[in-house]
Amino acid sequence: MQSNNRGLALPLFFTDACHYSETYNYRLRDNNMTQRSPLGVQFTGFFIACGLSWALLIHYSNQPIHLALFGIIVVWLLYSIISFTLVRRIFQTKVRELAQQNQDSSRYEKAILEASLDSLITIDDQGIVTSFSDSAVSMFHYPAEEALGANIADLIIPEEYREGHIRGMAHFNATGEGPVLNQRIEIQALRKNGETFPCELTVIPIRLEGATNFTAFVRDISSQKESQTAIEQAKQQAEAANKAKTRFLTTMSHEMRSPLTSIIGALELLAPNVENAQQRNWISTARRSCNTMLSLVNDVLDMSRIETGSLELNPVMFEPMSMLYSITEIAHIKANDKGLALCPLVHSPLPDTLVGDETRIRQILVNLVDNAIKFTEQGAVVLHLNYHENQAGRGRLIFRVIDTGIGIPDHAQQQLFDEFFQVDNSNTTPFDGTGLGLSIVKELIDIMGGDIQLHSREQKGSEFVVELPLARPPDAKLLSLDLKAELIVIAQPGYYRDALLEQLTLLSINAQCKSPQELPSQSNKISADYILVEDTLLSQIPESIRTSKQCVSFSFQHSTEHLYPFSIDAIQRLLSNDPDDHKDHNIASFNQELASERANKQLLLAEDNDANRLVLLAMIEQSGYRVITALNGAEAITKAQSNDIDLILMDMRMPKLDGVSATQQLRQDGFQNPIIAMTANAMPADISACIDSGMNDFVTKPVRAPVLIEVIDRWLNIGSEADAENGENHTMSPPRPAGSGISLLDENVLSGLADDVGAETLPEIIALFIGELEQAREQLASAGLGPEDWRDIAHKTKSSAGFYGAIRLYEYAHELEERSKTAPGQDLSALVNDFDQCLKDTIDRYRQPNE
Repeated sequence: MQSNNRGLALPLFFTDACHYSETYNYRLRDNNMTQRSPLGVQFTGFFIACGLSWALLIHYSNQPIHLALFGIIVVWLLYSIISFTLVRRIFQTKVRELAQQNQDSSRYEKAILEASLDSLITIDDQGIVTSFSDSAVSMFHYPAEEALGANIADLIIPEEYREGHIRGMAHFNATGEGPVLNQRIEIQALRKNGETFPCELTVIPIRLEGATNFTAFVRDISSQKESQTAIEQAKQQAEAANKAKTRFLTTMSHEMRSPLTSIIGALELLAPNVENAQQRNWISTARRSCNTMLSLVNDVLDMSRIETGSLELNPVMFEPMSMLYSITEIAHIKANDKGLALCPLVHSPLPDTLVGDETRIRQILVNLVDNAIKFTEQGAVVLHLNYHENQAGRGRLIFRVIDTGIGIPDHAQQQLFDEFFQVDNSNTTPFDGTGLGLSIVKELIDIMGGDIQLHSREQKGSEFVVELPLARPPDAKLLSLDLKAELIVIAQPGYYRDALLEQLTLLSINAQCKSPQELPSQSNKISADYILVEDTLLSQIPESIRTSKQCVSFSFQHSTEHLYPFSIDAIQRLLSNDPDDHKDHNIASFNQELASERANKQLLLAEDNDANRLVLLAMIEQSGYRVITALNGAEAITKAQSNDIDLILMDMRMPKLDGVSATQQLRQDGFQNPIIAMTANAMPADISACIDSGMNDFVTKPVRAPVLIEVIDRWLNIGSEADAENGENHTMSPPRPAGSGISLLDENVLSGLADDVGAETLPEIIALFIGELEQAREQLASAGLGPEDWRDIAHKTKSSAGFYGAIRLYEYAHELEERSKTAPGQDLSALVNDFDQCLKDTIDRYRQPNE
């Protein structure tokens, strides 16, 4: 039995060893190994060898021991041979795998280098090339075997940069510093054929085994540079073309405006002397055509200014109500030709003066009114003027232009303000125009910081609402149009009568509309203050009423014989018992005095164009002024020196000597009287050249007689007192004299400013304002200043003073600005001192809340 047990021990032990080794292998497989582990195989062999050795010892336990030892040695020798062989195979497999990985990695890196747009070049610390990529071969045209081992300086660096490269390498080797390392720089590189080209270079130092190598990444940017050069050239060409266009428009403006001056002026002179109705119609047609051409020229010039960003605003003080009436008076001609009612309505309260670019505001309104008349076949065009103001005195002037025309389709309203857009652009459209008008209107409103809105329905009419932020000067008053009266209105039913009733209601006037038959036969039975009777219905009014003082005839057309009922001034004069015959007497007396004043003044007209000179001469002489003429700038200088000249009208473009040069020479010679430029070049640069040369003002060709005479009268101070007495002054009245009687600070303005910007921000902006005033004082203290310098300082100070409520400083600045235009320097010294003292007082006053 013992023998049998020893016989079974060997297979049982072998089975157990295999079981344990398989368990180990399973555990290895459970650890995500997909094949039997070599270590597991060795472990299995080890257990088998141990099992065999144990089995031999048991089997030969009754035999001599050398037999057992011999068997064990054989087993372990076989195990060692098998293990060595297995380990060798494992090592060889690992070596092959690593070699394959290295080969794959090298291929991958080589593929990346070959695909790279950059050339890779490696050099040692002596500048010798140790690596030269295929991209570098293509870029520099050197074979790799020729580049390797060569000095990089001789290879790809242009000769003029080699010395710098050598110094840089030496500096790095000595200090370890290199300013261009790890930086992307732009340099010139050299090809094998001697051609240089621009490239971007990045050099990265690599430290290996105690030595430093440098790997350079080089990118050819020749194409990029060519593209940039092409773009720059295209930009320069575009700018040159734009300048050429501006010069062309300026030249064409002058060439077109000059003959228009002659034509329009001649028509204005001819019209009063023509009695034949057909001839008057021809003149009217010619004037309308000239105005159309002038409008087109102005539109194109304005678009050019807007596109180039050269359109500048020129804010001045103006009377909004007078501007509204003057616009409607001119537009009445077009409206009457189409049988349309044109009604201006003024809302209360309204400032007597505002600060803004009156010329551009007029342009906006004229364009809107002209369009309303153009696209309205029957009915009316109504203009509303309104004003809203906050506590700080900042307000918005609001215009509404309402018509009963054809309206605008919904799909066209979004594009209405685009350039050259027309709702009906067919060849058969009855409406002419370029489509620029409304786009210019929109641009002008945007430049002013305003807003325009459109409300329209097809066949129902349109309404344009314009809001402009405009400042009210500190001395300007809000006119409260609250007249409180009882009137009876006798007028033809229609748009005019409805608009008049609305205007009277806005004036707080109780107006009853009646027919002639509804009037009593006797005037003493009428309880109203006045009876307003349309001139066409006068014959239907009872004689006792018609001849009474209560009856006032009016006309919806501008007329000197009848009251114009939409004029606020006229209604106010009527209710203040100012008879029309007394007014007419004052006007007649004023005209005689005006003619007498003008006859004492002598003007010099410098104009080289014969037609223009003839027309302008007639315009000026008809107004009562004495005039001598000059054909060029040189002759103007000679005649100004040899004659007593009160004012010069100077054309800008003349032979021998132009207007700017002539003005500069006259000012150097001591000529102090006003010089007014006449220019067809309405570009801002030309206007600036006029003022910079020493001119006082300018008028734009084609010159209109009323505008020209108004400018001359203003600069010669003709008719200002008479105008004020008769209430007919359409220019700005001079400000009240500055003095200590006016308070330094308007607390309401400052309080409103605090509401607008916040109480916490107010000290910061007040500090900025004080800084501006201190700077103005420093400028005044500079030596060698003259009237022009004082005018610039005063103008800048005035705008800020009005905004911050410094009303006394505003008055001083305004007076200094106006007087420095004409008065000699020595006459302004006292005013300049007062202005400086007011600056100091204002600074002290504004600093008080912060102390």
